Amino acid sequence: MAGKLNKSTKQILSVLFHLAVLGCMVLIYDVGTLLAKKIGWMGGSEKTGDSMALNFMEKEKKLSTEIDPELQKLVVKKDGGYLFRADTAFPPHLKVIGTDITRFQEVNMAKRVGDESQRVKLTARLENVMEYELAGKSVRFTQVKDENHRKPSHNELMAKLKASEEAVKAGGKPPEDPDLIIGPLVGKVVQFSLVGKTWKANPTKEFKTMAWGKSLEPTVAEILVENGLVPKPRWFGSKPLPIGHKLKLSGNSLDLVFENAAKGSIDMEFKAVEGVHGHPCAVFDVSGSIVLEPDTDDEGRTRTGEETIESGRVWVSLLYPVVMRADLQKVVSYETREKGKLVEQFQGKAEAYVHNDWKAVAPKPKAPVKK
Repeated sequence: MAGKLNKSTKQILSVLFHLAVLGCMVLIYDVGTLLAKKIGWMGGSEKTGDSMALNFMEKEKKLSTEIDPELQKLVVKKDGGYLFRADTAFPPHLKVIGTDITRFQEVNMAKRVGDESQRVKLTARLENVMEYELAGKSVRFTQVKDENHRKPSHNELMAKLKASEEAVKAGGKPPEDPDLIIGPLVGKVVQFSLVGKTWKANPTKEFKTMAWGKSLEPTVAEILVENGLVPKPRWFGSKPLPIGHKLKLSGNSLDLVFENAAKGSIDMEFKAVEGVHGHPCAVFDVSGSIVLEPDTDDEGRTRTGEETIESGRVWVSLLYPVVMRADLQKVVSYETREKGKLVEQFQGKAEAYVHNDWKAVAPKPKAPVKK
């Protein structure tokens, strides 16, 4: 799940700088735009939506913490603690719906154009929902939702409401929301097959889907781990842990939660047992800081990032080596450099809400053998 918690900085920056442009930030961002289009985050028809702005004062919906009674039977308590099981046979056929919501509040963004630096503050909400289905050596990705909202100023909001009211009075439809970007890949499906040890996108005649699949090929294996379609290679060990147990992650142990962390230190405390979409999980309070792995794109731009988790919680499965959910309040800092020079900078507070609806798909019953 960590890759989801630390969504690739090139994707975050592409979307957020585009939202800033919608807010009248004058930027020349040709390379960033080409990259964003290449990876499927921007397109010629990505803006749409109704005219009512998102209410940024509303909190995200609370998820149920109930545990499925049948799954509860598989939880093992021993010596006053809970076993973090890695012995349960991992389902060969899985369907996972992954939801990733990130909210940014008054973040500072800067971009260098020539010898000048242009700056803006931005409040935004990014929501991405993907459906994954893995069966044997085949996996299917479906983009269910990709909505990115910018918070307009008071005057902009009043103007939007007035335009909507006038359109309705005239018998027309409300105008599209200029502060909402809906990704062009919503509804698209891409299929991958495991060839040897490499995931390859299946051929398709649809150009956007083909380009999307090709761009994802190098990261399919990582995405499967992040979203719990394959077990994590490192887990909590065989000793039962009691509620109240504390541990510190650093070095290689960071990948228990954060696959993209190059270094850092995270404090965790086992607080409770709760359900995530019915799945029994151990709940950990988390805090600390990490440095993300550098990422260099095919244009030669290197993006780096640091995240300080001020507070948050992570839900990890008690049945399989899988992270199911995370709610994090953090301070983030991302930079983009080209030939060693700083060209983009992004700093501010963020809230991340990530959860997986993780379900094993029952095998189809075999037809009776004719005698």
